[in-house]
Amino acid sequence: SINVIQFLVTIAFFAIPGIAFYIASYVRFQTEVFDKVEVDDYAYIGFTIFVTLLWALVVEHLRLNRIIYLVTVQTGVKTAALATLYCTVLSLSLLFCYRTITWSRGCVFVGCGLMFVLSFCLIHLIRAAIQAIGKSQNGRFPVAVLGADEFATGIAERLSTSRLGHCKVACFVALPGQKETTKDSPILAWDRIDEVVDVFHCGEIIVALSPERMAEAQTILQTVQHLCIPARMVLDLGEGIFVPERIFDFYGIPLLDVRPYPVD
Repeated sequence: SINVIQFLVTIAFFAIPGIAFYIASYVRFQTEVFDKVEVDDYAYIGFTIFVTLLWALVVEHLRLNRIIYLVTVQTGVKTAALATLYCTVLSLSLLFCYRTITWSRGCVFVGCGLMFVLSFCLIHLIRAAIQAIGKSQNGRFPVAVLGADEFATGIAERLSTSRLGHCKVACFVALPGQKETTKDSPILAWDRIDEVVDVFHCGEIIVALSPERMAEAQTILQTVQHLCIPARMVLDLGEGIFVPERIFDFYGIPLLDVRPYPVD
């Protein structure tokens, strides 16, 4: 699913400093390019861990590991350079007063340069992989849409055309008393909901309730729990109301800010 892909992308970005400084230290101390010198391996391992922690903070701040950003960014040069610059300046500034151990300037600057190169290459590698998966029919896992009205049809169309979803709508499940309007995929009656897993082998179910049927959400979600697959509910309260960034935690209570402010 998209969550697994997002997790793998994050791990790949966080591993960049370790790979970069391993290559830099190998070139500096293990090849014939530079003179051989005695070094403290643990000092360089500690330095690499320190830089990795700073790099993780910078990547999260710049959202460089977000798939939605990676597929929309133009070249990625500016963001990769900015992330590398932030991490380099922060790490060198914080270690400036630490004079107990001396690090090789060549190793440090080569490692930072490799961080930029690796992050830039990773951006385009992920973009190419996403495009390849999107073009492959096998790359799209089947999902079921709970609902069969115009609202559910609209959600299904957005899922099918999404560059990030990588899913295909295998079937719809008509809610009790719902007028069926979709014709793109098979429609199951409410009492045949088990076929979502048994027949269509769906990996997830998308609960698409129109705003006027939101009161039925609790009953419907309790019904789909026995399917043993992830169920995700579409939050859409009408045009102009729902903004994803306005969901926030208020002392343990998830709230949705729906009132526009003059500064918005």
